[in-house]
Amino acid sequence: MLFFKAGSVWVAWFRDEVLNGDISNYWTIQPSRKHSWLANKLLKLRSEVYPWIKLRVRDGRTCKFWVENWSPFGNLQVFLNPHGNSRLGIAKTATLASLCRNGVWCLPNARSDNQLQFLTFLTTFQLQDGDDYYEWELQGRISNRYSTGEVYRLLRGDQPVTQPVSYVLLSLNPGTISSSTAVSPSEFGRPYPVDALFKLYLTGTKPSYN
Repeated sequence: MLFFKAGSVWVAWFRDEVLNGDISNYWTIQPSRKHSWLANKLLKLRSEVYPWIKLRVRDGRTCKFWVENWSPFGNLQVFLNPHGNSRLGIAKTATLASLCRNGVWCLPNARSDNQLQFLTFLTTFQLQDGDDYYEWELQGRISNRYSTGEVYRLLRGDQPVTQPVSYVLLSLNPGTISSSTAVSPSEFGRPYPVDALFKLYLTGTKPSYN
């Protein structure tokens, strides 16, 4: 929901109050005592959902170079700077558009194999007209529709369904969510683990059960 329901009242509140008005801050803002349990839970899930939420680059104006999942190399903070001791002269908040001048990428020379691999990729990558947008990608399948059932199966893996897990009761108002145990929400027709339902908050349109 955070990335695919921009018109939602709850998303607007979360973006303004928790993410300081910028959805890309989801990848960097730390949990805090001033945030609700729900907000902190969503922030703690980012490492899990990061590979699934892709930013498709068009003009690059909203794509934060370091934190968005926009390239085939995943998190560039890890890929280009694994030791975390330098940002290679690229500002923490730099957008892709700010790093491209008249079709030429303004980036430092490569100092590692990973950096060389990335710069080689950029020679085939061009900005274009249009707004950047998010897509949902799960096991190689791209969609803007969230499948709670598929995420549930990925989270569960080979774990038997009879094994005790925590569930949540999700109301129609996304601002209210309470933890429970072995509850089957009528909205979903069957129980789902906490993390699966929180991913609905991050990405979801109406869930499908395939």
